[in-house]
Amino acid sequence: RPEPSRDSAYYVAVVAAALPVQLLTLVYGLYRISFTDVSWVEIAGITLLLGTSGGSLAMVAAHELVHRREGWLRGFGVGLLLLVNNPHFRIEHVYNHHKNVGTPLDPATAKLGDNVYAFVPRSIAGQYLSPWRVEIERLRRRGHAAFGPRNRMVQYLIMMLAVNVTVGVIFGWLGLAVFLVQSYLSLNALEIINFTEHYGLARRETAPGRYERQ
Repeated sequence: RPEPSRDSAYYVAVVAAALPVQLLTLVYGLYRISFTDVSWVEIAGITLLLGTSGGSLAMVAAHELVHRREGWLRGFGVGLLLLVNNPHFRIEHVYNHHKNVGTPLDPATAKLGDNVYAFVPRSIAGQYLSPWRVEIERLRRRGHAAFGPRNRMVQYLIMMLAVNVTVGVIFGWLGLAVFLVQSYLSLNALEIINFTEHYGLARRETAPGRYERQ
């Protein structure tokens, strides 16, 4: 059977469905932890399952959605990323990683000889700081304030704080702790994929700040 077109209604519906599926999975897991009688072993298991779902479903679907032309689909992608505290992935991946993969400007490219345990936290930190640079440069070119309301990183930071506060209010400190841990587990899965996909790739610098084609 031929693979459906990426522009077909079926394909779009399946990928977009990841948002309500992941949201319901997350809410149910947090509900079980916060409002039912579960053991610490069960809490650990639910947290691990939520992190696995975030890394395998939310991140994979979000990766597809943030590339789409339609604004509502990109919005679905950002919504999925908010569920794993990673909305800035949309800026970093599209506007930095694709352009600078295989160069020192890409935090997601593991250098030859890198250790995965050192790479993961370095890449997570780098992929948070890098989109700030992208946004500041974009806004300065357009004559806007670097840290004003047009800065999408500022917008995403406010959204992320709102999501975490909402989780804490509804599900308490334990629910918030689980939400943060599952977010890290999801990011950890993403970074292990980055490590294996880009390990040792290096583009030759042809001029200061310029690199050979990918």
